[in-house]
Formats: sequence, structure tokens, C-alpha cells
Amino acid sequence: MALTRSEPLRSPSNSTTPWDAYTRDVPLPATVRDQLAAHLVTYPAVDVSLPWREPSGELATSRLILSSRERLALNRNYVNTLWKRALVACAVESTRQNGSHALRHFYASTLLDAGESIKALSEYLGGPC
Repeated sequence: MALTRSEPLRSPSNSTTPWDAYTRDVPLPATVRDQLAAHLVTYPAVDVSLPWREPSGELATSRLILSSRERLALNRNYVNTLWKRALVACAVESTRQNGSHALRHFYASTLLDAGESIKALSEYLGGPC
């Protein structure tokens, strides 16, 4: 099973100016597929319409498998707040080394350790190929 994710890319010099949209396929193990299917039974995907390409741009609708309590698109500030709460609940100090972005590094390290190619990993994480 592959997770397809479409999103506008943002320019590093101007976070409000997207580059071209792209689609990325990321393979998921069966265990993740099963957990995602269970999640979607309890929390169905949500249709969300947001401006595309610029804040005042034409609305585009996407189905989101994760959303806020208000059934809106998540933003990184909201996700980071939830992540920090989870760290506190586990009695783990909130530092840059264990921030939510560290999950990306953990994922990459785990795939490389399992023998995944750097090219494939770059595609999964959205980097240049």
C-alpha cells in the first residue's frame, strides 16, 4: 500500500509563495496500513477546502486523513503543541533533539538501517532526486 500525498511546495525564501504542486507515493508496511484503516473507521477522512498557490488563490478541496478537533487542516504549530504535551505526559524534556522534526530523522535512520536506498528515501521525504 502506498500513501499518496499532494501538497503545494513552499519557496524557502518566501513561505507564502508555493512552487509547483507534486504528488509523492510513500510505501507503508501492512502494520501501518492496518492501523490507518482502524483510525479511519473511528475518524473518517475530512474534506477541507483551502486556497491553492497563494492565500487569496482559488480554493482546492482535499481529503485529509488527519485533521484538528474542528475538522480543519492541521498546521505545524498545532502539531508541535500536541507533540510537546505528549512529551510532558511521558516526563520527557521538550528540546530540539526530541522535537517533532526528530521523527523525520528517526524515520530516515530506520529506513537506511533496513537497507532502503538513499534515492528512495529522498523521494519519500520530498527531497530532490
